Amino acid sequence: MTHVVIVGASLTGFRVAEGLRAESFTGDITLLGDEPHLPYDRPPLSKNVLTEEHPESTAFRDRSWFAEQGIGLRLNEPAHALDTATRTIRTASGSVRYDELVIATGAHARNPFPDPPAGVFTLRTVDDANNIRTALRTGAHLVIVGAGFIGLEVASSARRLGVDVTVVELEPVPLARSVGTDAARILADIARAAGVRLLCGRTVTEVCGETEVTAVQLDDGTTLACDVLVVGIGASPATDWL
Repeated sequence: MTHVVIVGASLTGFRVAEGLRAESFTGDITLLGDEPHLPYDRPPLSKNVLTEEHPESTAFRDRSWFAEQGIGLRLNEPAHALDTATRTIRTASGSVRYDELVIATGAHARNPFPDPPAGVFTLRTVDDANNIRTALRTGAHLVIVGAGFIGLEVASSARRLGVDVTVVELEPVPLARSVGTDAARILADIARAAGVRLLCGRTVTEVCGETEVTAVQLDDGTTLACDVLVVGIGASPATDWL
């Protein structure tokens, strides 16, 4: 019997497993994930997961569905190496053999600040969102590096919580490369109208604070005080294990 192993339990990995069963595949399916959570939807992480005191689960399906579909879940078990000669994946807790392999490990959030103090976050996982939500509940001053979709969505959510927000963006107009200059200017105006302070054409050169973040320094020498820093400058493919 054919054994399909899917490495990566986010949207793509989940949809592959779901699609195989929908197309009447009767072989074994194993879904490997590096998080302890059931496969879940990521877009709500920067929205209702941040703003709601007790946000609802964003899991695509409950655990019983996977059992009913005969999909083996191996969560909190990241892949460490791949041996294509023996068709074996080495994981954190052992190894698994496959007949067919799907690599769907997605991406890691980029963070150019090594060993940052407490209060510096990226947003990629549900645990990240929960940690940011907890930090923002203290009425903190938030600085966001990057005015892409993630950065501006976090800014909007933080403003809904009454948090003081400053966004630092390298480009002169946020999101221009994604939606075009005209639409980007409209989105920037909407953010400003909501109380978001946008500093464009600037970069963060230093994160200040020994045990907890206290400020960031910009390339023009400006210092911005903050209690929470969210870095939203894109992602890198999660292929280091290969």
